[in-house]
Amino acid sequence: MINIEEYPILKNHIATLKETSLDDGGSVAAYMTDSQIEVVDFDKVKDDYVGNLHLPIRPQSTDALHIALGSNDTFIEFKNGSLRYEEKRKEVRGKIYNSVLMLTDIIGENISYTRKHLNYILVYNETKNPDDENINMKTAVQESQAREAISKSVFRLAQERKILFGLERFKGYCFKEVATYSKEEFEQEFVAKISS
Repeated sequence: MINIEEYPILKNHIATLKETSLDDGGSVAAYMTDSQIEVVDFDKVKDDYVGNLHLPIRPQSTDALHIALGSNDTFIEFKNGSLRYEEKRKEVRGKIYNSVLMLTDIIGENISYTRKHLNYILVYNETKNPDDENINMKTAVQESQAREAISKSVFRLAQERKILFGLERFKGYCFKEVATYSKEEFEQEFVAKISS
């Protein structure tokens, strides 16, 4: 819905999903997707946006903004590491708030606009983030891929996607829709649909 031609700060930072998915924080750089779909590298937009503000602490931002033709645009965050601890989840929430604030300022809109016209996807590494949302942390429960598969199957049958990591709070508040996808689900549910 955003006309990228009207906003040079967005237009000047076109990249591929693959480029924005790079995790270079470990000993070996890793991409979370190989998709060549064009997106706005929102980390670079953030760098431009705060460049002249002389801030003591630079805000963090969401990795990518996918501009859709004729439908809702989507912020995309790639998390290759663990989101098991509250500190990492708080970091993701901070990126959401900062990105929404910057985007609404850039396009001259308010949060009511993002609530109607912007979606959010967090793509996570499933092996580092087993589905343990409902586990009582006081009791040791062995991680189980079977339990995770059953949980996802139940939500699929109910035609309601399970939103992980406490991000359901943003649906209807900052974004129209919110989704959390494993890398494989992201390829099936987003990349394949956009590419076709």
